[in-house]
Amino acid sequence: VIEVNREGKNVWQVSGLSTPYRVHRLRNGNTLVTEYSANRVVEFDRAKKIVWKLENLKSPDSAQRLPNGQTLVTDANGVHVYNSDGKRVWHFGATRSVAVRY
Repeated sequence: VIEVNREGKNVWQVSGLSTPYRVHRLRNGNTLVTEYSANRVVEFDRAKKIVWKLENLKSPDSAQRLPNGQTLVTDANGVHVYNSDGKRVWHFGATRSVAVRY
């Protein structure tokens, strides 16, 4: 994940991630990264230190920090909301299966 300023200069970078899928800069300056293949969501501070994470998700594809400090995550199991302690406080599951015929 690389942040580039208007002049094209690399101003922040974190490497070694497993399929980063979506990235959001948070109001506090930290960066929220959804790692699809690693089945996790990670929050990095400006010093590239992990300050918060959710693990054991199922192919997460999006994560956003909500105004109340909780985190909304979508993955193969549905839509979830986690509190700052990483506890799931709300869930809407994927309730249908799709059969594909060729």
